Amino acid sequence: MIRRLPSSYHEYKNYDEYLRRIQAGFAGEQRVDAEWLEIELPSPHYFLHNFQTINRLGTTHQMDTIFLCPYFRD
Repeated sequence: MIRRLPSSYHEYKNYDEYLRRIQAGFAGEQRVDAEWLEIELPSPHYFLHNFQTINRLGTTHQMDTIFLCPYFRD
């Protein structure tokens, strides 16, 4: 959409900033996913991506990545 808007459009800066934030967030998620691949992980382990839950008040909570394994070490 930003490519089709003229830069003189009164809301252009808002849309441009919103797009930059989305791109930065996506790049950050990709970087974290790449970091997980470089870590030597114990077996078995599981990843839950884009996990979303709803509490008893109806509020949603979204987590990008959850790492699960049967043990924990310092």
